[in-house]
Amino acid sequence: MKRRSVAIFLSLLLPGLGHVYAGSLGLAAVFLLGDALGSSALELGAATGSAGIVALVVGKPLLKVLLRLIALATVRLYPEPAPAGAYAAFVLASIVLPLALGAATSRVVAVVPVTAAGGGFEADERIVARRIGASPQPGERAVYFEDWPDAGPSMLAPSLRQVRVGTVEAVGAGAFTVDGLTVPLDDYGGVPVGVMLSPSNDGMRWNRLGVH
Repeated sequence: MKRRSVAIFLSLLLPGLGHVYAGSLGLAAVFLLGDALGSSALELGAATGSAGIVALVVGKPLLKVLLRLIALATVRLYPEPAPAGAYAAFVLASIVLPLALGAATSRVVAVVPVTAAGGGFEADERIVARRIGASPQPGERAVYFEDWPDAGPSMLAPSLRQVRVGTVEAVGAGAFTVDGLTVPLDDYGGVPVGVMLSPSNDGMRWNRLGVH
């Protein structure tokens, strides 16, 4: 026998999972798509600049809370049991769909941690870079990627590439020069549009959100 308390717990755990338990697969799919598409829309909006960055930082947690509240309000128990494998399929989809959408949105906007100070940004700041329609331009700042000289910043938590920000000096065939370095165009990461997160000894420094 289905219990509403179980449906409520599953809805709080993952919006839509309670609807799978309750037997409402259509609504479960709506919550799955709403979460993934809403997050992607906020990330795409961040490419517009400071207002979009603030919306991303504030909107993502609010979206999670809102979806859970709506899930709690709409969950209804139906006598039909969930099809075999429905729980595993829903959880797997909740992982794969955001990853697939994230890969698509990363071609438009990237949220990356800066590994070294430069271009007006500090190390460990998480910045937003616009990639669509962007290309290195002399005199403009650019996000670019560079190999680590060794295994990474830490053998316990290695990072595949360094993320740097610098000022473009010249652009040539297949490469550009930034801060005295020649960087392949394939390692260009976009135009920085603002700061999403800036950790420091004073805390998170939210006042730097969207600073250009």
